[in-house]
Amino acid sequence: MSENINMLVLGQKIREWRKAAGMTQKELAEGVTSESLISQLENNSYPTLPNEEILVGICSKLGKPVSELFAESGIDKRLWDNEVLLDLIKVLLHQKDLDQAYESIQELMGRDNVAEHQKYRLTLCLGEYHIRKQEWPQTIEILTGLADELQGKREAYGRLLADLYNLLGTAWYLSTKYLDAYKNYSLAFQYSNKFHEPDLLLARITYNLGNTCRQLRYHEEAKEYLEKARTYFVDLADHLNLARSLYLLGIVHRNMDDFENAGRYLKQSLALYESLEIFEWVETAKRVYAFYVLSYDHPQEAIEELKSQASLLKDSKDFNTLALTYARIADLHLESKETSEAGRFVGMAASLFEHVIEAPNEEYFAHVLATSAKYNLQLNKFDDCIELAFKSAEILGKMDLDRDMAESLEIVKSAYKAKGDTSKALETAEQINTVLFRTLRPQVMP
Repeated sequence: MSENINMLVLGQKIREWRKAAGMTQKELAEGVTSESLISQLENNSYPTLPNEEILVGICSKLGKPVSELFAESGIDKRLWDNEVLLDLIKVLLHQKDLDQAYESIQELMGRDNVAEHQKYRLTLCLGEYHIRKQEWPQTIEILTGLADELQGKREAYGRLLADLYNLLGTAWYLSTKYLDAYKNYSLAFQYSNKFHEPDLLLARITYNLGNTCRQLRYHEEAKEYLEKARTYFVDLADHLNLARSLYLLGIVHRNMDDFENAGRYLKQSLALYESLEIFEWVETAKRVYAFYVLSYDHPQEAIEELKSQASLLKDSKDFNTLALTYARIADLHLESKETSEAGRFVGMAASLFEHVIEAPNEEYFAHVLATSAKYNLQLNKFDDCIELAFKSAEILGKMDLDRDMAESLEIVKSAYKAKGDTSKALETAEQINTVLFRTLRPQVMP
């Protein structure tokens, strides 16, 4: 990469940290890279700085930030050439060492010898920095400007555009504007399909597009993209993202009423999360399996599992997910006509949003409102049902979740029919048709 990187000093520091951690080269390499590469690094026979995935993996296993590796190695990044500094910025962003990443971005921006292609990549890094700072509008503004600048240079910068639209899609997704996310991920996928060989970027884009299709209830597309992503992650031996793909495939198959495959994929994801010791996602997979699969034939078992999960969520103070879990327990009680028990859990969910949660998850809140509306419908409190369901539909509509919005409006229609207001029921049915028409997949052209 550069003669300004003292690989001898860097390798010696890795060896020092590895021995302090009581690890062999084989143990350090496991799940990150080959044992031979670790040996080469430590013995100054590896010619370049390893890529970001390897550096982050090594430092993560040693419990050290990448920036500390370079600082303790006595390496001054002001002496590095632009390419090496760009690589370091990617590593720092990957490891969420944001202060160091921003400092390095400013260092490189201040140089007068930065080539055009390096400026474009640096702008991508700045966009990713704002994503990791949860500053979505800044990311969208920066990357939209770069996309406009590159419009006449598509052939020369195809890979960079794939990366750019993937980051833009992520900014829109995290802003809960799922249709905008879908459009940008679709563009990223079109550019990434021109790659000669599938790689991690293509795999991630495919996964992101599949996940967004899942949110928008484009079931067949979601299944297609997530299956492709699953295959890519198997080939890349990326077990974490493979587990994520299997998890989402389980949800998609459940949404398609394919309970057998839903259960199979969710169990596979659960087993992978357990092997990776990612216990937060182990519990998430258990909750989803209970609500989406187990409840179909064994609703009482599903309720008990969700109650157990609710206790864990309460202990961890994840109150948004706790409220959603209470609502799901209430949904299962409502399906069994156990209205009184449903009301107890509806009240607990609503109380969390009213008194405890400071930063509400809007999608979860909308689902709690919909469950509250169904509860009031069973009590024949039609006006309360209609008010709650309309609030749910309004929130979901702002997030482009039109199929979920239509389901909330279906509750409104049922309430109007039950109270004998045929005119309002027909009016709501027309509104539902309008909403569902919006769910037709938009065409996206580069």
